[in-house]
Amino acid sequence: MDVEQEALELSYYVINIKEVSMGHWAKIDENNIVQEVIVIKEAELDTGNWGDKANWIKTSYNTHNGKHYVPKDHQDFSEESTDQSKALRFRFAGIGMKYDATNDVFYKQQPFASWTLNNKTWDWYSPIAMPTLTEEQDKALSCYVWDEDAYQADNTKGWVLTNG
Repeated sequence: MDVEQEALELSYYVINIKEVSMGHWAKIDENNIVQEVIVIKEAELDTGNWGDKANWIKTSYNTHNGKHYVPKDHQDFSEESTDQSKALRFRFAGIGMKYDATNDVFYKQQPFASWTLNNKTWDWYSPIAMPTLTEEQDKALSCYVWDEDAYQADNTKGWVLTNG
């Protein structure tokens, strides 16, 4: 087999993989905010029928906190994949998430102005730690919620206890 024929067969194989292989794709808007996540063949995206392919970012249902996990019907992220090259964009994309093209990650949008993004976990953190519930509060189904106005008025406050 000559080199030309080998290259043709290889390109045919790549095209066929794109035609039959389904994947999760996230559509982003001009601000890199995820608008929808669909399952589609890459070859279908290549047709242009779904808009500019540059607005579609591949995402993996089996990627969680930067690691790829063995695919399961009911993913519990209990068994890491031996092939970590399959870990895509730190986590599976969700509607409303932001895509950071520089770091090639999806993360949730900033919940409050005072919270900061950790660029190792790609999660947002409050400026003060959430207090621990007492046993009585836990039994009463109480919980703490963040109050940005309280924090802005006094940066030693922010977590407010609510009753269940």
